[in-house]
Amino acid sequence: MRTLDEDDHYGFEFVSVDSAPKEPNDAVWKTEIRVVATGESVHTWVENSMETTSFTHRPAVGRPRVVDDLLALPGKHLLGTPVFTGVQPIKGNEVGRHVPKVFRVFDRPDVTIASSEVVRLKEEWSERLELEYAERNQVEQDFARTLDYADRLQHQVDRLQAKLDWLQRKMSEQGQAELFWSAPEGSMGSNLASEDVNCVSDAVIVAQENLGDYLSVPESAPQELDGIDAAAKAFAWGNTTWRGLRALAEYAKARRSGFNGNFWTWCENGGALVWSPSTKKLAMTESEPVLNNGKLRKRREFAVSTEVDPSGVILMTAHLKISEGGGDLAPRVYFHDDTGGKTGRVHVGFVGPHYLVPNTKS
Repeated sequence: MRTLDEDDHYGFEFVSVDSAPKEPNDAVWKTEIRVVATGESVHTWVENSMETTSFTHRPAVGRPRVVDDLLALPGKHLLGTPVFTGVQPIKGNEVGRHVPKVFRVFDRPDVTIASSEVVRLKEEWSERLELEYAERNQVEQDFARTLDYADRLQHQVDRLQAKLDWLQRKMSEQGQAELFWSAPEGSMGSNLASEDVNCVSDAVIVAQENLGDYLSVPESAPQELDGIDAAAKAFAWGNTTWRGLRALAEYAKARRSGFNGNFWTWCENGGALVWSPSTKKLAMTESEPVLNNGKLRKRREFAVSTEVDPSGVILMTAHLKISEGGGDLAPRVYFHDDTGGKTGRVHVGFVGPHYLVPNTKS
């Protein structure tokens, strides 16, 4: 057996040899199977042959069973050559057959795998498959717990909404409806630190509704959050993002109160709402290879208030790393510090998956 593994195709060649040296005809049967997968098709070539030292023996020949087995597999089968139902006599000068171009990849030398190696590979991939099943089961359990938590939260929201409706109705009946509607928008601001969100999208919405005095998060900032919000870590990522956005807002508030330093320095000073001042969680700029790469640099140009830049677009290199793990889906938050400028705010230009802002290692 030998395998092929290229960018535009992969496949294998299998050769089986059955010999019967004790029989008078000393026959050797050979079956060759070549399989190549290209694009959306799988091409299969089957060749049977028999050699014998007996010139008088006439072997019993029938339909190749391996072909019957292959045709029994599910899928749409397109026969490249006719499949006869019986034995067909072929003259010597008719033996040459045209090999389709797709199978010419086997003319090149490739890796040959011994039978012992096949057994080892089978065991190895079986172990990997078991691990994949175990990981998938864990993800499914986490997802089920998340759904259960979301159901409980929705039930709580419905209960609170019913109470709120009742309170509004009673106040209206007593002629105090204006008191109900005059509650200040920021009356819950002191409790924001203890609030939980369900996902990153929720974190963005809550930030837009409550942190606008110090943090600008335009509608263009959240990008392709569907995959992040549906991930097993959606709840954890959402609350970490919310904590990061609160930290940026608190930093802007501190700057207005006289703090002299950047976001990293403010985080190093400590406090209840600071972000971790670690290179694993925070980057105040990008590496030189990224900044010197025009394509990668362009990915970091985000919309911003014209008060910050008349063009409405600015290069943002500082960012929060919401998760070390999670691969290309791990959330990133890119921001621009204008606390010393006209707006006195931190401007968030991007909240989304890492794959939208790749680096030289991506």
